[in-house]
Amino acid sequence: MKYQQFLRELEAGRIASVYLFEGEEDYLKEEALKKLKERIILPHYEDFNYEKLSALNASAIQTIESVSTLPFKGKYRLVVVDAVDKWSEKDQGILTSYLENPVKSSCLVCLTGKFDRRRKLYREFQKNGKIVSFYPLWDEEIIDWIQERIKKEGEEIDSEALFYLKERIGNNLQNLNQEIEKLIIF
Repeated sequence: MKYQQFLRELEAGRIASVYLFEGEEDYLKEEALKKLKERIILPHYEDFNYEKLSALNASAIQTIESVSTLPFKGKYRLVVVDAVDKWSEKDQGILTSYLENPVKSSCLVCLTGKFDRRRKLYREFQKNGKIVSFYPLWDEEIIDWIQERIKKEGEEIDSEALFYLKERIGNNLQNLNQEIEKLIIF
């Protein structure tokens, strides 16, 4: 599924126990993660119910222990693991076993760049989790994204300025967002 479909499912309250956020568009990944976190974690209990790990420093066993911890004063616990593609085959195998029967009171989000779709772990995510793909937007999608972003701030932009902004900044959403923030402040 793509970012927009993920947002629609999130708004409808359909939260999966396990997500794989894969692809090269890090800005959209962070935005999606932020929206998921806002949706399922109560603000005052973030310290108890939210944990971010890196596969470079934490093993799959440590991750499963974190996910297995019950949430405090909330429905879900959110555990985010970055760079799961860097885990050894053994750790990926352990995570694959977990995916067969994930904890329902937790939401595990695994972040990665481009993931090898031939791997067993990827196939297990397809079968028992949700895969959300984040790839760079096409030119027309960038234009729509800029318009949406400006509209969300309660502002308007004419088409000439819109195309100038897109041509001047390019397709990097992080840079575009920063420039849009500057325009809105000005």
